[in-house]
Amino acid sequence: MPAPAGTDDVCPYAAPARAADLGSLPPTFITVGDLDCFRDEDLDYATRLRAQGVPVGLHLYPGAYHAFDLIAPGSRLAVTFHRAWSDYLARQFHTAPVPT
Repeated sequence: MPAPAGTDDVCPYAAPARAADLGSLPPTFITVGDLDCFRDEDLDYATRLRAQGVPVGLHLYPGAYHAFDLIAPGSRLAVTFHRAWSDYLARQFHTAPVPT
C-alpha cells in the first residue's frame, strides 16, 4: 500500500521534488506563473534539478496564475505556453513541432 500523502515515505516517483537525489531524473520542463501559489516551490525544484545536472526547461510567465492555461485556454499566454510545451516535447523526442 502506498504511503499516505504528506508523509516522508512517499515514493520519489509520486513526488520527485521531495527526493534528496534528483540526478537520475530525466530532462524536465517546468512552467509556472509569477502569480502561481506554487511559484517558489517550482523555482526551487528547478534550481535543485540543475544543481544535480538535470537539464531543465524553465518558463516563468509574468502575470499568470495557477492553471492559467486551463482557465483561459485561448489566451495569448496559454497559446504561448502550449507552443513552448509542444516544441520542448518535439525536441526531446526529435520530431517536428505540431503546426498550430
